[in-house]
Amino acid sequence: MSSSHSDPDRAPGAWPRWLSALQAIGSESTNGDVLHALEACLSAQEHWLSRLANTVAVLSGCLPRLLWLGIYLVPEEGDHLFLGPCAGGTNFARLGWGEGLVGTCARGNSVEIAGDVRRIAFHVPADRAARAEAAFPVVCNGKVVGVVNALAADAEALGLVELELLSGYADLLSCHWPRGWRQGVAG
Repeated sequence: MSSSHSDPDRAPGAWPRWLSALQAIGSESTNGDVLHALEACLSAQEHWLSRLANTVAVLSGCLPRLLWLGIYLVPEEGDHLFLGPCAGGTNFARLGWGEGLVGTCARGNSVEIAGDVRRIAFHVPADRAARAEAAFPVVCNGKVVGVVNALAADAEALGLVELELLSGYADLLSCHWPRGWRQGVAG
């Protein structure tokens, strides 16, 4: 199949460099290796939503103890968040600003981590098996444009290594957010 689109990052018949970097991630990879590969994907010339989907898929594979991993996006009107690319099952398609850990993270532009979600009065249960949750804001021009969200069956699945990787991913998204897509809402 030939294409009129030329990918400057790829020799004819070869995988793009960013895809090769993502496929090189294995069980021995460090957080730095994973973040480097994710950055290569986010810097690629592909469509932004495709890059998000690919990076969520790879990150989910690197964090097999998670029940669910996804990105919530802030639309232009900014009074809610809508579900973007995710892995691990279904989740709420829309969350209100300030609703649950994700909405609280977005409203406050703050990292939110719960070792036991059953002890949080404002928790919105999306998965009955989930006991731990983390939410990291994605910030562009000082405004929240999205939230990286992870659910796990227990707090140990969201340990320091996992939280550092998720935080690093949110930081990468903040640095590589596309111009003109969504510039965020005041937090």
